[in-house]
Amino acid sequence: MAADYKKVISFIKKLEGGLSRDKSDPAAKKCTSGCEGTKGKTTADDWHTNKGITWCTFTDWAEEKGIPESKWCDMFINMSDDTWESIFKERFWDKANLSNLQSQAIAEYWVNARWGNPSSAQRILRDALRKNGVDINTENINSLIDAVNAYINYGSDIKREEKLFTDFVDLRVAWLKTLPAARYNKGWFDRQEAFRKRGRALIRSKANLIERIRYLALGVISPEYRTANKGNEANNLLIGISIIGISVFVINKLSKTNKN
Repeated sequence: MAADYKKVISFIKKLEGGLSRDKSDPAAKKCTSGCEGTKGKTTADDWHTNKGITWCTFTDWAEEKGIPESKWCDMFINMSDDTWESIFKERFWDKANLSNLQSQAIAEYWVNARWGNPSSAQRILRDALRKNGVDINTENINSLIDAVNAYINYGSDIKREEKLFTDFVDLRVAWLKTLPAARYNKGWFDRQEAFRKRGRALIRSKANLIERIRYLALGVISPEYRTANKGNEANNLLIGISIIGISVFVINKLSKTNKN
């Protein structure tokens, strides 16, 4: 099933705050808006980011849309849901053709990685593919998508998708730790872990009944799995009902065998 940008919008919005003028953010050096706005008790004109969208990204989008410059400050400071979604889809999701990807989890993490640095996102995904035995030397977006789709669809084994996804996250976290600003931005790493947990839950929810039962057994002995699936109660309920049904069937079979 193709990835859908709408499925991740509410999740990303929960991770993003409102207006930001954080001096440790790279955007503070070159993307200060000069637009006066108020957040809480702070009124300032050096806001550089709103809801995760930098002033530079916003102005590029606004200029492309032909929006008069006189409206930019108001639209940026009081960013509407429609404006945010349009920028997210057009500037981050569509730029990487992510609707062609057959993994919702990998697509969501890729758009998250592109949010910070598009070129590094592609390089790191290429390295994750190589780590899983895929011989690919290009960082071309469409080639990467084809490689991911071919790899995860081989044998319809969700373990392959989960391994590639996990390596993608791990390699990007390792790269983030090398950046000078990393020590000031613990939130970067909290964000990656939030995507890791969500992605694993998304992938494991695709498992067939037998695989779900197997993963439930893993969950009994693995706190990590239970944490990753927090909030996925509907899937866990289905697993529980299935186990009860199978148990009743087996007991009935054994009872009939013993009577005979």
